[in-house]
Amino acid sequence: KGEPCNSSVPCCSGICGYFNCA
Repeated sequence: KGEPCNSSVPCCSGICGYFNCA
């Protein structure tokens, strides 16, 4: 759930490539 993260979107896991909390 949430959107794919990128350099301007933080990720719940702290690792982009996972999903953010949005």
